[in-house]
Amino acid sequence: MVKILVHTVFLTKNHADLIVPEIESGLFSYMHGIVENNRSKLILANGTSNHVHLLISLGKTMDISELVGDIKRDSSVWIKE
Repeated sequence: MVKILVHTVFLTKNHADLIVPEIESGLFSYMHGIVENNRSKLILANGTSNHVHLLISLGKTMDISELVGDIKRDSSVWIKE
């Protein structure tokens, strides 16, 4: 059995403090859904007001760059809404 764990860090644009406590849990839930939809598992999500750390167990057939691109793009759209 092989398990690939990926630690990703996403920064907000210009390190702006956009991740306020009121949206943090919703953002992490949204990111969890993105990861699950990409056949992977979100183990841990945490961060501060200007960045997020994700620990992900990568799915067997998942490409890292595709997963990271999906998380970055979709979560950015979510925050802007």
